[in-house]
Amino acid sequence: MNKFNFQCCFCNEGIAENKVDPIDISIIFNEDMLLKTGATQDFWAHFYCLQEKLHPYMKGYLIRTDKENEH
Repeated sequence: MNKFNFQCCFCNEGIAENKVDPIDISIIFNEDMLLKTGATQDFWAHFYCLQEKLHPYMKGYLIRTDKENEH
């Protein structure tokens, strides 16, 4: 397991690959599906960092099936 292939956009730490990490966060700018225009940018995060930053109402939408907490 290489801990430094990915870097978390929230805590700036390296991300070890496991069952839930890294999380890919994709931002889509000015998407027009008919014209097929727009741009995307990807960011990487730890599952727990993303969960920590979400509004409490939205946290319940994150699904995870294991009990690992590597960070």
